[in-house]
Amino acid sequence: MITKEQWGKFIRIVWVLSIALLVTACSGSAQSVTGNGENEAINLSISSSWPGPHTQHMEVFEPFIEDIEKKTEGRVTGTMYTGDALGTSEAQYDLAVSGIADMSISLHGVTPGRFPATSVTELPFLGESAEEGTRIFWSLYEKFPEVFDQEHNGTKIAWLFKNDPAQILTADQPIHSPEDLEGLRIRTPSPAANTILESYGAIPVSLPMAEVYDAMQKGVVTEYLVRPPSLKISSLET
Repeated sequence: MITKEQWGKFIRIVWVLSIALLVTACSGSAQSVTGNGENEAINLSISSSWPGPHTQHMEVFEPFIEDIEKKTEGRVTGTMYTGDALGTSEAQYDLAVSGIADMSISLHGVTPGRFPATSVTELPFLGESAEEGTRIFWSLYEKFPEVFDQEHNGTKIAWLFKNDPAQILTADQPIHSPEDLEGLRIRTPSPAANTILESYGAIPVSLPMAEVYDAMQKGVVTEYLVRPPSLKISSLET
């Protein structure tokens, strides 16, 4: 097992490197440990439901792991488990709580009602970009740490982030105005998105991310609400 002293050193490293970009939960109980004493080598399991070449993995987590390895002179390493390898998007938070993963990327919106205070960040117009939204999100955490820590009981928050304003990807029908949404079956990621779409006459459909592609091919949903990290598509922003 990792010692308290080693865990403290690791957490300090995490906070130094952790720019407010991702939601990460740490359990400190599932890491692979070899050796003993000062020569212990620790390999952290890091879980994500997103596919392997996802932008967040390549531009955030892979550099994060490399920095940890460098700063600990190779004593602490990390292994990514992507594409639902350890669990679906809905299970990511509990993977960290249970210790199945040492760290996980957990999206608050996929578990409705579990993070009521955090869900305020899903309100419309909370920042015009991911960067601005993240700054607001992090400032709320700094102002009310006890509220956020209670909601994330069983984990340690390493960092929090917001995505860009949502985009709608369509199978064939272009969206030029809110009126174009009426009657469309749109896959949504959260209750807040459901409410917004319903107000425009759309029909929200809740589906796991892994089922979206087939659902669009089969016509179960005709559109897909997504928050891409950098992709910009002509659409209605919520």
